[in-house]
Amino acid sequence: MEGQKYGRTALVAFVSSVITLILVVIHETVRYCTGSPIMAIDWAANALMVATSFYIRSHVDVEEYRLAVLGSVPGGRSLNPLRFINGMPAAMTIGFGAAITILYNFIAGMILYFIMQILLIYTFSGIVPLDLRDFNIGDSRGYYRTVILIAFLVPVAIFCEVIYNGLQSLVVVPYMLVLSAMAVMTYAALAVAGRPLLFRVAPAAAASFFIASDILVGYVAFNNPLDKYYAAISMTYIIAMVLFNITILFLKNRNGGYILS
Repeated sequence: MEGQKYGRTALVAFVSSVITLILVVIHETVRYCTGSPIMAIDWAANALMVATSFYIRSHVDVEEYRLAVLGSVPGGRSLNPLRFINGMPAAMTIGFGAAITILYNFIAGMILYFIMQILLIYTFSGIVPLDLRDFNIGDSRGYYRTVILIAFLVPVAIFCEVIYNGLQSLVVVPYMLVLSAMAVMTYAALAVAGRPLLFRVAPAAAASFFIASDILVGYVAFNNPLDKYYAAISMTYIIAMVLFNITILFLKNRNGGYILS
């Protein structure tokens, strides 16, 4: 890309992401109107999202991307930026498998989502220069402490109030812990100055939508309410995945140009 304008690659990625969202809206509309969803529509949306992720990865100017990430790392810390661009398509693929599996086997689907969260933590470790010393020293230590406190205490409170319904519901606790750890990584990205605002905000927003979706899933799975919140679960989930997917589109190099070829 040249200058400040998005090129064809980014426009294709944005358009395919919009189509993904439209497909999910159609899927939920059909479910609402007929009471019987057409799962092929939902799976097509997820498959398109995975394809978009690999398409974006294939068009990243790796050297420009690496310089853009490392150039904004404070104190010259060591990072492996390739983790982000390689990990995201892998996480999207696992998420696709999990979205199908959880319909037939909740525990198996949750295990796949657990793996996806591990992959997302690995992915964001490629752009987030975070280690234990950040919680003790530096200008942002108060922010990091607040983030980790909120990221773990709020899910605990929500679990106790919304999800917990006997010992069987404790099975989701390990997943919630790794989900919280993923959220910490995305919110830590907000504190990295010198990067475009949307590149920092998109992952944090995605993590928030993901948590909202999973809270609803847990509530429905263990409390069996009359309202299954299908539309809310689907929309918050797909928005989260799309935001994760397109985060890379907002990164700029030192000349102010985007880093897709």
